[in-house]
Amino acid sequence: MKKILITGGHITPAIAVADELRKLAHEAEIIFVVRREALEGGGESEEARIVKARGFRFLSISAGRITRALTLLGVVGIMRIPFGFIRAFQICVAERPDIIIALGGYVALPVVLAGWILGIPTLTHEQTRVPGLANRIIAYVAKRVCVSFPETEREFPKHKTVVVGLPIRDSIFHPPKNAPYILGKKPLIFITGGSTGARSLNRLVFPIVPDFIKYFNVIHQTGRLDFPNAPKISGYIATPYLEERDYAWVINHARLIIGRSGANTTGEIAALGKVALLVPLPWSGGNEQYENARYLEKAGTSKVLNQEKLTPAKLLAAVDAIYGEGVYGKNAAKLSREFPRNAAAEMAHQVVEILSHA
Repeated sequence: MKKILITGGHITPAIAVADELRKLAHEAEIIFVVRREALEGGGESEEARIVKARGFRFLSISAGRITRALTLLGVVGIMRIPFGFIRAFQICVAERPDIIIALGGYVALPVVLAGWILGIPTLTHEQTRVPGLANRIIAYVAKRVCVSFPETEREFPKHKTVVVGLPIRDSIFHPPKNAPYILGKKPLIFITGGSTGARSLNRLVFPIVPDFIKYFNVIHQTGRLDFPNAPKISGYIATPYLEERDYAWVINHARLIIGRSGANTTGEIAALGKVALLVPLPWSGGNEQYENARYLEKAGTSKVLNQEKLTPAKLLAAVDAIYGEGVYGKNAAKLSREFPRNAAAEMAHQVVEILSHA
């Protein structure tokens, strides 16, 4: 029986690929290597919780990373780097996977390098237009490099790089019929900072919730740290985290999305033909969130808002401006028809091909 080890910092595309592998290589054992603890606030990480809920076996790793700012947490992160490599080597020796699938981030790097030392092939995927440092290093030792966008292909060795698109969970395209919450007839705004929330975005939203609910129903994925601070008011539903089925319903029924512009969020917005106001994370690596947001803005489906200049009043004005413009919706529908939806299946086929020659 083949053994497939999946690791990296982007959990939703990893789950999308794992689901396709279950169909294509159903006899293979799939194991995830992810962070056990959340980066902020302690407790179990969303990655670990999602993987366990999906029924996959998972192994934890505490990998160090190099941050751009010299802080106490940054120093601790650097000190963890050698321990991360030791743990990764232990996992690879004990499990002896036939292949490693890496989806970027500092968690993936020690696992891939340990696998390379042991002769285990790696397939890696770069979700963004601006490759991160970890994936640039991983690409040198990987057997295959998959990318989401044609313009990213030139950033990696040509002979082993293939454009597959962004892996998106199949459930996003098949939402449940019933709403997860009792909602009125007003149009729905979905506000999200990603699976862990965005505290700076929350601080912009909370003061203007009473203004939002005059015209909209609002569902707000706040993250666990800020959930207790969310307003308690009819027409506004705050939740620390949306489970997959609930998330699928909400994002499909939202008339407008306000959120960060990580690769997965922007990919889902594009694939589903949604209109969005995007507030890129200012310190994202390589300014990748800004580049993701600009892609949608250039397509005429979204507007990019600068967090450093944004106020609650300006955010409210931006909602009024974009919601009244029908051209954004037309452009979003056009982009949806062009955006590839089969990336997860294509990656699964790439994995099976590598395994067949192992």
